[in-house]
Amino acid sequence: MIKTATLSPSGFKARLRWTHPDLGDVSQPAFLQMAEDSGLIVLIGKWMLRQALSDAGRWDSRAEITLPVSAVQLQDPGFAPLVLTALADAGMAPERLVIDVRSNASLGQCQVGLINIEQLRGGGVQIAVSEFAASVAGLSMGRPFPVDRVRLSLESIKAIAGETRMPQVLNLFLQLAAAVDTAVTLTGVNSEDDLQRACAAGAEELQGGFAGSPLSAEQAQHYFASIDRLTPIEAYPINLLKAG
Repeated sequence: MIKTATLSPSGFKARLRWTHPDLGDVSQPAFLQMAEDSGLIVLIGKWMLRQALSDAGRWDSRAEITLPVSAVQLQDPGFAPLVLTALADAGMAPERLVIDVRSNASLGQCQVGLINIEQLRGGGVQIAVSEFAASVAGLSMGRPFPVDRVRLSLESIKAIAGETRMPQVLNLFLQLAAAVDTAVTLTGVNSEDDLQRACAAGAEELQGGFAGSPLSAEQAQHYFASIDRLTPIEAYPINLLKAG
């Protein structure tokens, strides 16, 4: 993720890749649903949590890590204590962790999930909702649980509004978020045109192809270590900016 005010990195979203002996690297979407359906996501998620926090604990102390979590994981009564213990073991401030809940529809009826979210927020962890429908629901006053931010998909907004009306619809969502005091991470920002539109609309944090290629944990650590200072975006014409 990057901050639009400075085009400086604010953190990374953790992603799984499965290295198959025959198929090579398999992306997360290709096997995630199978892992959820089989229940393996609970074991995979525990490993991913510990590994991600161990890696992020060596980054710049300002850098956040966003960790995707399914409703299945949140139905585990021990999930929140596990997260808070892993944070302490990694020596990482809780506010640097963003738990990204991919769907909030089913959690409204899941008491265990709501208790986990309450415990995590009470411990200082940030809660976000993603997927377009869930994010829009997260902006409403009637959401089933409190969230600290939503992750809105620019690609989904384009699909609904079309290229012509996309700026107006994006503005509408960002204004709604500001009205209910909810931070927004705009995902799917993949081109210079996307960046210009996002900045014009007042988006504060972006994620997508324009921010650069995916990095390993070691590369991310070196990336933060290489940043000596932050330079305001106004110092450069925006049409000359390129991701590294």
